[in-house]
Amino acid sequence: MTRFAPKNRVPLAVDEPRLSTTGGYGGRDGFEVSVDFVNAGKESVTIAGIGRSGPGLKLLNAERRGPYVLLPCGGAPFSRVSCMVIDYASPGIFTTLDADQLPLIAGLPTDPVEICRVVRGIVIHPFEAATLSLSKERMAEKDLRPASAIVRALTRLDATPLEVQRPAHLRVVGTCRHFATLSCALLRVRGIPARARCGFATYFAPGQGIDHWVTEYWHAGERRWVRIDSQTLGGDQVARPEDLAPGQFLTGGEAWTLYRRGEIDPDTFGVAGTTHAWGVAEIRGNAIRDLAALWKKETLPWDEWGRMTASYEGKTGSDYDLLIDEVAATCAAGSVEAVDRLYRSADLRVPDDVH
Repeated sequence: MTRFAPKNRVPLAVDEPRLSTTGGYGGRDGFEVSVDFVNAGKESVTIAGIGRSGPGLKLLNAERRGPYVLLPCGGAPFSRVSCMVIDYASPGIFTTLDADQLPLIAGLPTDPVEICRVVRGIVIHPFEAATLSLSKERMAEKDLRPASAIVRALTRLDATPLEVQRPAHLRVVGTCRHFATLSCALLRVRGIPARARCGFATYFAPGQGIDHWVTEYWHAGERRWVRIDSQTLGGDQVARPEDLAPGQFLTGGEAWTLYRRGEIDPDTFGVAGTTHAWGVAEIRGNAIRDLAALWKKETLPWDEWGRMTASYEGKTGSDYDLLIDEVAATCAAGSVEAVDRLYRSADLRVPDDVH
């Protein structure tokens, strides 16, 4: 809980103040915040640093980054205001670095592609790491969730700044999710809006969608989200990993929509190196993980919650498929308000013990 002192000296308690955009940074320059008023009259409120007006809100200025101060206009008898917002340019629960780690990123580039290229030089995929005869403890680095823990594991091996590329045996072991999440963390620390996306790559094996994570960053000049695969930068798996073409990567929701239209065979979508983790349940699972990632909860690829386990066991029905329809549509629309609203439902919210 953060407590603000408005100009009229009426304190407002604000739960989890986080900045938000609507339309995925796409159609608007302004920012929007959802505010729930408790014991509030009809008086308007000014939000400093938030650049969009709405019911009960009054625009003060249109700055993209704080301070985020709630100011009642007049003697408004507000006792509490809850803000529910998402800011892709600021760190989340899994993308916040520890204070003592910040000197390690002082030399980071400013270009988004070059920032992601840094990640390619400090993370190694388990498939590659398997050839290095690493210890069981080292291979377990793939289970780390927070970027701070990933960096901590990395610097135990080599404490040089992150922009220094490591030899393979001194890189932290991590799946595609590590590449995507750490890229998000470093982009966000530079103030670049970024988000991890969970889904399937179509460029690893002909005719198959392979379970995969990539990163998106907001290209202000072109006013679009650019999909970049940090794991394959510098490789030959795909022509331009720094700007994936439509269809080369499908989010879980995008794959689900194609499945529902009868345009893909779900049995060709799954996890490489397995015989059992293929089919429609894999698409459902990645659609839900992608929703969580849009809410800035970048879970591990094997985390399960809600009815996900039942889905993998073939125990869900048409009602669950209708829910996945809603997940797919919400993620495609890009409204953070809709993402926030849907994510908070019991079946979809990541439990607190996943940290």
